[in-house]
Amino acid sequence: MADKEKKSNKFALIGKKIAKFFIELKAELKKVVWPDRKKLTQSTITVVMICLFAAIFIFSVDKILSGFLGAVGFFPGSSATSTTTSSIVLSNPAASGSTSSSSGVVSSMAGSSTVSAK
Repeated sequence: MADKEKKSNKFALIGKKIAKFFIELKAELKKVVWPDRKKLTQSTITVVMICLFAAIFIFSVDKILSGFLGAVGFFPGSSATSTTTSSIVLSNPAASGSTSSSSGVVSSMAGSSTVSAK
């Protein structure tokens, strides 16, 4: 019986704390000086402009540095002169006993693959 009273007393105490929190929250929100429409619009435009300028600045610095580092060879494979081509000749093992055999050549250049039949 005492166990039930302790649990109900705990729940009542938690409920009172939550109610007190919301009462104090309401009192604090009444103290806030809310901006008028003009001030809010000015502040919003200022924040958006600063974000745009920061994005443009970071983009520009990134492009300049990546171009410079690519030009001096910091990034491997970024130079246009170093291209590699690999060729693989595929044969059809089922057709090897027949009179006409077909084979395909697969070539890969800079990430694109093409298959051509002979």
